[in-house]
Order: sequence, then structure tokens, then C-alpha cells
Amino acid sequence: MLAQLERVVPRENSYRHGEGNSQAHILSVMLSTSINIPVRGGKLALGKWQGVMLAEFDGPRERNVIVSVAALSAGKAKKTKVS
Repeated sequence: MLAQLERVVPRENSYRHGEGNSQAHILSVMLSTSINIPVRGGKLALGKWQGVMLAEFDGPRERNVIVSVAALSAGKAKKTKVS
């Protein structure tokens, strides 16, 4: 996967961004920075071949992962934030 991404968005190119991390910005837009995953029975409701991937294109560096849980209670949406 990384080789294909490098082919589509090369790290070294004539980008007009002075910080040198243009590829990371472009890849984060292409691949998204957040997802919604349903939970059923206390487990992630993923398909047979699905998984969750965290990709760092501008590192290595320390990052925080934030998990927000939204639940339905008696037909009304209830949002709970978990860190």
C-alpha cells in the first residue's frame, strides 16, 4: 500500500509548500483523518476483511488518538466522549 501511495503522491516533487511535508498533507486529505465505526455487542462491527489502520505520514512523531462514542438511548441520541 505504501508503495502505491508513493507512486500516486511522490514524497519528492515540485510542491509549493515550504515545510517539506506536502506529501503528508495530500495523503491525509486522500485517506481521511477520521472514521465512524458502528459498535454491536461491545465490539467493532467490521466486515470479515476490514480493520482499523492508523497511518503516520509526517513522522515519526507522537500523536494522540481521540475516540468519541455516540450512543442511542431510548430513541434519543446521546454523545459521550472517551479519551
